[in-house]
Amino acid sequence: MNKYIPEKINKLTEYVPNLRICEVVLDANESPYDLPDDLKEEICNRIKTTKVNRYPDSFASSLIKAYAENYNIRSANIIAGNGSDELISLIITGFVSPSDTIITADPDFSMYNFYASMVGADVNIYEKRANDCTDIEEITREINEKKARLFIFSNPCNPTGKSYDRDAILKMAQNTDALIIVDEAYEEFSEKDNSLIKCCDKYDNLIVLRTLSKAYGLAGIRLGFAVANDEIIRALYKIKSPYNTDSISQLFGEIVLSKPEIMKANVKNIIAEKIRVQNELSQIFEKTNLQVNDTDTNFLYVSNNDKEKSEIINDFLLSKSIKIRILGSSLRITIGKPEENDRLISAMKEICSRL
Repeated sequence: MNKYIPEKINKLTEYVPNLRICEVVLDANESPYDLPDDLKEEICNRIKTTKVNRYPDSFASSLIKAYAENYNIRSANIIAGNGSDELISLIITGFVSPSDTIITADPDFSMYNFYASMVGADVNIYEKRANDCTDIEEITREINEKKARLFIFSNPCNPTGKSYDRDAILKMAQNTDALIIVDEAYEEFSEKDNSLIKCCDKYDNLIVLRTLSKAYGLAGIRLGFAVANDEIIRALYKIKSPYNTDSISQLFGEIVLSKPEIMKANVKNIIAEKIRVQNELSQIFEKTNLQVNDTDTNFLYVSNNDKEKSEIINDFLLSKSIKIRILGSSLRITIGKPEENDRLISAMKEICSRL
């Protein structure tokens, strides 16, 4: 054991993405749609004039302006990051001390616990109920009883795909002294309009995280945003690295945000396919213990109490070069293109007929 490696690092479980090569990739909640060729050509032409020998704009001014205009919020309430992951890390390491308590939920995005463990904070995990719901009043009481410094959760939730009501979250922010961090990575896919980004400037303890990785199809670029009141944004600028988003990423984001109709069309197609796939899988699962849940995201969440059965399904899909995500005894399936979804449905019919 290397004595120079801190114990808090030794205790961590490394996040290892599934690097297995498959023809149908439905495990990472990415958009199945790449950028159109004409948009890529426009980006390439702009890259030719980009002075990559110079440092990028540390404030990502043009990018943030484009994002602010798209969502009708103030640029002063936004900071850009190298993916929302960087911003999660920045917020937790900057605003939390080892003596503090952080509350997370389970199931939820695993990286919240990872970053909390990095600062040595006391992490308390709120176990969701059998229907994967969070009782906002209950979690508010827990925050106050444990004098938690911070509560972070995804809305809509990854992996369950469920949304929590905006007014309930605002009530929680009003009735606690904790920082409330809401990760809205999948909000563009939801028809419930529970986003809090237009509320942030009215609260001194509310931060909303957004990303271009999902609905905008820029997972390979790594661009995310935090939206909060002016004071929190200024504090985040103090602790971020000077040039955390590079010139090319800023350029990609700015141009893609200037064409929001592309994102909206892709989201419409994905939601339509999600409904189709959900209906098909529901019929296939009728004689099994599997249940496809309604989601407000670009993926489906399949509940199952039989871990062995889920592993059999997952292994069979991999044998058909189809990759999904297995989470304990449950399955998370990203919505792909129609032809990819057809292959999934066909494979599911075959394996479920044997179960």
